[in-house]
Amino acid sequence: MKKKGLALLSVVVMSMGIAGLVSTAFALAPYLTVFNAKYGTSFDCSVCHVSPGGGGPRNSYGSAFEAVATHDANPAGAIAAIESLPSKCSGFTNLQLINLGINPGSGTCPAATVPLPTLAQVFPAYAEIASAVTNPNPAIMEPIAVGSVATGGATVDLSVNTGSFSGNVDIYFALTVPGSPNIFLLTPAGGQVFSGTLVPWQSSVSGANVVIISGVPKALLPSGTYNLFLAVTPAGSLNAFYLWQTSLVLP
Repeated sequence: MKKKGLALLSVVVMSMGIAGLVSTAFALAPYLTVFNAKYGTSFDCSVCHVSPGGGGPRNSYGSAFEAVATHDANPAGAIAAIESLPSKCSGFTNLQLINLGINPGSGTCPAATVPLPTLAQVFPAYAEIASAVTNPNPAIMEPIAVGSVATGGATVDLSVNTGSFSGNVDIYFALTVPGSPNIFLLTPAGGQVFSGTLVPWQSSVSGANVVIISGVPKALLPSGTYNLFLAVTPAGSLNAFYLWQTSLVLP
């Protein structure tokens, strides 16, 4: 009887534990149900918890939700109350992430984009570089690169990398070459002398990450200074632009 009593006690204890877990799960599940119903998402428990399976430590979004005194009685109201709070992603609120289809508790952040130009901005010329520097701040960006020749290498690898813009843009590329008074435009058909009419190299795109020429020995190119220009405008408009400039000097 003693053994049977211990066995029965074990079953009771285990049942109580399972019941507690089930009770907790059913207590928490409505929060996620309310969240997904509100935003039309299908996120898992990682909205509020470090673990996607739920339970355990809460992430920053879950802690903010719990900090709303009425979160238990009115979860929808608590969710709405923290929409405008800063998320883990700099520059984005919780609601902005959710509207982008991103779980605000996941730590995943949207790729930073470059704002469209709203006025004419000409940035100071920068020294030749081997690899392009992208940045959401266009004043910091250095989108034209010339490859290893910039660091003493023997070949020219001309490339452009602008990153992504917040809307579609037109991209113009121009250059001057030693011994010629002309400005040359890169166009979809190849290249042409600038005669007063601007022709975009890339039209209505979100950005460019393109190698223009690759592996050209510098010994085959005329010596002197090559001036390189890149302009970006909102698609279909010349009323505003960004203009970057650099140069390549070959001895």
